[in-house]
Amino acid sequence: MRRSEKARRLRDVNSEGRVVTKEKDGREKVKTFTWWRKTTEAGRFHTLTRFKTPADVRDEAILFLERDRDTSDVFLYLPNFKKTRRVESQSQSASFMGTAFSYSDIAAPHADDYTHKLLKSEPCPGDEKSRCQVVESVP
Repeated sequence: MRRSEKARRLRDVNSEGRVVTKEKDGREKVKTFTWWRKTTEAGRFHTLTRFKTPADVRDEAILFLERDRDTSDVFLYLPNFKKTRRVESQSQSASFMGTAFSYSDIAAPHADDYTHKLLKSEPCPGDEKSRCQVVESVP
């Protein structure tokens, strides 16, 4: 797991993603976003997530500036108010963007913060010749 974490410490990386949540009535809500991460010279992550859809969250953004393994400065940009607000550390366990996740849940995890158990080895999706490890990680 430590080797995997080290391999993920690319200088610059970005991706497109989506979060799907289910309402109590069974309807799904989909939020799409672009995600950027830079790794500082000190090996800390600076991560920016900017939402694209739906319209009510378009251009909202969250910035994580990792200070040390256990602490991040978190800033939320709200375009409707043209304001950036700091998410205080005690609020980082609160719900993120109406999901079951907290701000802390979406921060960069570290391998040493979890206990890992290899569940199985299986063919990798899209590359049957390669093997992927299925690992359970518990905080």
